[in-house]
Amino acid sequence: MERVRIGPISRRSVDGWDRVVADVAGEPLWYESNDVVLDDGPEAFASATLLAAALGGQGLDIAEPVSREWVDNVERLLSTAAEWWDVPVVVPEGPTIEEPRPRAAGVALCFTGGVDSFHSLLCVQPKADVLAFVHGYDIDLSDQPRMAAWEQDFRHTADAVGAEPVLLRSNLRAHQVHAGRHWPIVHGGALAAVGHLLADRAGTLLISSGAPASYQVKWGSHEQLDPLWSSDRVQVVHEGGSHSRLAKVRAIVDSPLVQQGLRVCWENRSATGNCSRCDKCVLTMVLVAIAGPPDRVEVFDWTRSLADLVADVPQTRFLRTYAEVLQEDIDADLARAVRSLLQRTDPIDQSTSRWRRIVDRVRR
Repeated sequence: MERVRIGPISRRSVDGWDRVVADVAGEPLWYESNDVVLDDGPEAFASATLLAAALGGQGLDIAEPVSREWVDNVERLLSTAAEWWDVPVVVPEGPTIEEPRPRAAGVALCFTGGVDSFHSLLCVQPKADVLAFVHGYDIDLSDQPRMAAWEQDFRHTADAVGAEPVLLRSNLRAHQVHAGRHWPIVHGGALAAVGHLLADRAGTLLISSGAPASYQVKWGSHEQLDPLWSSDRVQVVHEGGSHSRLAKVRAIVDSPLVQQGLRVCWENRSATGNCSRCDKCVLTMVLVAIAGPPDRVEVFDWTRSLADLVADVPQTRFLRTYAEVLQEDIDADLARAVRSLLQRTDPIDQSTSRWRRIVDRVRR
């Protein structure tokens, strides 16, 4: 079977940014930061590319010594991935580091400013010492206005909670190994890479759950997968899967940091901030309104009724959460709009027969 070779890995300075670069399949893959010196071990690059390579029917050939604990863990991870997504179980090859290395005491959190990462930041103990964000993942490298606006909020939040802000940049999503791969599957390894890059500062990386464990959504970041990106130096923790999205909103909505800095928009219809019109914005606005007076959360446009906003969403990816919304004390117009949204949304991509029964019950 063809393998994607990782290495050699080098370090250089680019316009004042510390950059670590790996030759991956003959093309440079890089991460850089001007906040910290990044670790140049292969675990970061291997984590970022393992599932993307597997989706292409390829394994990894790692040129530089990699943690034996990491190799053993990802063999188990690939076995689960094979069951979920029918990818080959091809264990990475290359020299290994057998003896455990020291683990730093700090805790890092992948922080995007969304409901999930704010919940991890404000509600989890021990508190994160480091907040990390990668420009090039959710925000395209070319989108400087959006990144500039987010960076200001990012650094403000870190300062407010006494954490160290670490902004990274990467070309991962433009790299040939990742091009065309399904981001919802491969993003877990990309997030885990952040922890390995920050190994000198934090021995624990928190990755916030994107959906409650009860939903049984087989995403690339999952309670069964995230811990298996761990190495001898970095423990990766999947955080928050026992909470519904509404429970998370209720837990964080009183924080001024959330009220002034929550960032959930993924369609980027506006130049910066939340568009207050896309599927994820509208759902979050509904949850905020259930949790209390909505306009205290200043990052959304509340000039239109929630019922009208829901009515304008063509289909939703949040069928389960909207089904839970219908169990709350909401006004009749909003309830009708939510039911109509559920009725016009095709549930074929939902993963369990239990959920299909919920949808059928709501539709009746």
